Amino acid sequence: MWTCEICGRTFRRQGQSHSHDARTKEDAFRGDKGKWLPLYENLKARAYERLGSFSEYYPSVGVMWKQTSTFAEVKCKKDVMEIAFYSDRLHPERNPTRWLQTSTNRVVHLISVEDDRDFEVILNWIVESYLLTQK
Repeated sequence: MWTCEICGRTFRRQGQSHSHDARTKEDAFRGDKGKWLPLYENLKARAYERLGSFSEYYPSVGVMWKQTSTFAEVKCKKDVMEIAFYSDRLHPERNPTRWLQTSTNRVVHLISVEDDRDFEVILNWIVESYLLTQK
C-alpha cells in the first residue's frame, strides 16, 4: 500500500495518479445534485449494513467508496444518479448503462437509477465488487 504525502489517501499502487481536490460531501451534492442526496444516503446506509464501514472520498467526479481500493462510485447527473461498481468480467445481463474495461481482470459497470427500486440487486453487485478488493 502507498499513502500520498499530500492528501493522505492510500492506494495499492505506488505513485497512483489521482486528484488532490479537497472536496466535501456538500461540494459533491451542491446545486441541482442536491436532489440526489437522500437517495445516496439510502444507498450508503444499506451498504453499511452489508459491509460495515468504508471510506468515502469526494473527487471532482462524485463520491468514491473505498476499503483497500475503490469498489464503488456514485455520480450525480441532472436526471439520474449513476452507480459504478467493479467486476472481474463484463456482465451484460446486468444491463449496464455503460461499461469500461479498465484492465485484463477489471470491468466497471455503470447503472443509472432514479429511485431505490433496484438497490437490493445493485447492492449485491457492490458487495461482489467489495470482495474483489479483498483478494
